[in-house]
Amino acid sequence: MSSTLQSIPDPRHKRTISASWTTRTLFEVQDRIRVDGVKYECILQHTATAKNKPGQGDEWELCWKTVAMAAGTRELQE
Repeated sequence: MSSTLQSIPDPRHKRTISASWTTRTLFEVQDRIRVDGVKYECILQHTATAKNKPGQGDEWELCWKTVAMAAGTRELQE
């Protein structure tokens, strides 16, 4: 399963997140990613599945919070 996903540098982290969404990837609290122009921050350590894919899976809000929306939509404050 692939989608537009980019890692976002964050000085709080030393690890780099893969630039492509792949199930079975371990995400840690405070990891930040961008999916389809929307930034998300991990709020619960988890292994990636289709159910917790940011903005798309049925359970994504258990693992991620939205940090900022794409241009042309309401921008959320960090």
